[in-house]
Amino acid sequence: MSTVLKSLERRARRLIPATLRVPPRVFANLEFRYGHLKTVRLGRPVERNGDPLPWYTYPAIEYLQQLDFSDADVFEYGSGNSTLFWNRVAKTVTAVEDDEAWHRRISAQLGDGVEYRFVPRKDDYIQAVAAGDRRFDCIIVDGSHRQDCATVAAAFLRPGGLMILDNSDWYPNTAQYLRGRGLIQIDMHGFGPVNPYTWTTSLFLDRAFAMKPKGDRQPGYSKCAKRVVHDRPA
Repeated sequence: MSTVLKSLERRARRLIPATLRVPPRVFANLEFRYGHLKTVRLGRPVERNGDPLPWYTYPAIEYLQQLDFSDADVFEYGSGNSTLFWNRVAKTVTAVEDDEAWHRRISAQLGDGVEYRFVPRKDDYIQAVAAGDRRFDCIIVDGSHRQDCATVAAAFLRPGGLMILDNSDWYPNTAQYLRGRGLIQIDMHGFGPVNPYTWTTSLFLDRAFAMKPKGDRQPGYSKCAKRVVHDRPA
């Protein structure tokens, strides 16, 4: 049977031009290997195996997944599957949420190591990063009042850390402000979970950025990469 199928596949390749074979493969990579179709069906960002993901672009997610956050203290404006993701990879997570129903829903799913606060008042929400006079290795701005939150939060980033501004293409003035603070902006454009359109998740790196990779190589292979190596050992 296997020989018959292989024969049919060879015939199909001869009959179907290469230019027509590529689009279905691209579709399959995004919808199935990245699990985008599953996220559309569930209405929330997950891996294809169901593990929670942040609602960032796939390029940003894959970059962050190769870094070692096991000793990192993370602060997050906004919450959701991203909080579950950070809870799994970071040492500590502090997250604030201004939607009470959503806060109850996410609270029920969180494990140890997360300080998760419901902060309904705008001014308190914006200033939440300043509570306790702590600094953080990673600060995510992905909730309400993003411009105001980013303006306050930049002062609480540790040397060597990074900030994440999601939907940064909608907040160009906020991005400009963070660049003006001396942070290095890296824009991750692309598709991401759930949405049918592309957007931008921007990383803002402190100039002493020192986050180590998880493995012994960087970059790692992305989900649909052709796994080859062309260079010689360093």
